[in-house]
Amino acid sequence: MKIRSGISAVFAVLAAMVAAASVFLVVTSRGRQPVLLYAPEEAKLCVEEMMEAICDGDFVSAAGLMYGSPDLGIAREPEDAVNKTFWNAFVSSLDYELVGQLYATDTGMAQDVKIISMELAAATEKLGQRAEELLQQGMEQAADTSEIYDASNGYKDSFVESVITQAAQDALEEDIRYSYRIVTLQLVYSGDQWRVMPNRELLNAISGGTAG
Repeated sequence: MKIRSGISAVFAVLAAMVAAASVFLVVTSRGRQPVLLYAPEEAKLCVEEMMEAICDGDFVSAAGLMYGSPDLGIAREPEDAVNKTFWNAFVSSLDYELVGQLYATDTGMAQDVKIISMELAAATEKLGQRAEELLQQGMEQAADTSEIYDASNGYKDSFVESVITQAAQDALEEDIRYSYRIVTLQLVYSGDQWRVMPNRELLNAISGGTAG
């Protein structure tokens, strides 16, 4: 009876330790990555919720799941229509996949994530060339020059805007390439919650390389 009671007490203590979100056990061996025997579900959920928010274009909620709730900046929409078109296309292209499982590091825990996105640089690379070609076509096909030139003999704003808009639409249909980046997300336990540590690699991946 005493032996059975003692074993029950040991299991009770172990269960309490495993239930604590801040407690995890690792097995290490020389030259090998630490293996988690226990990984808090809340840490994985933090990564998934942050990435889901990013892929939905909700950068405010994503920042709230990062340590320090940083001002990502990329949440601000571009002012002009063309840049907004490219930005919206980029955000719509964002997707992710978890790579492997949570693992231990010297500073805590980490999760590798594959971030998939449209390459903004590739989509905008030929924008100027496309616009110039469309401008020339518009001038050649116009039945009336008043559709192109204003009273000062300059291009009408409406004509220029239509040319650039068409060039952007063509680029998004024909010049699209995708990038696949593996980003390591470090996690810290702060204020009774798991949070992702923001880093330059993550910010570049979710901003198309435009993060300052």
